[in-house]
Amino acid sequence: MRQQLLAEGLFETSTLYYVQHYTWLASLFLGAVYCTLACGSFAAHMGGAALLALFWQQMAFVGHDMGHNAVVKR
Repeated sequence: MRQQLLAEGLFETSTLYYVQHYTWLASLFLGAVYCTLACGSFAAHMGGAALLALFWQQMAFVGHDMGHNAVVKR
């Protein structure tokens, strides 16, 4: 089964996927910074905290992929 999946290219790293994912991460982080620094309301600060929490949760997935050498093949 593994050989069939290799032949189909399912273990190949998609550079476009990670570019899109890093763009998503940057937008989460910048949104959190904006809500925290540029907005004065409590609701905006809580929204920024939620965005920052989502950012760190998504970064954990990237770290997991890096642990499996899925981001950059050597």
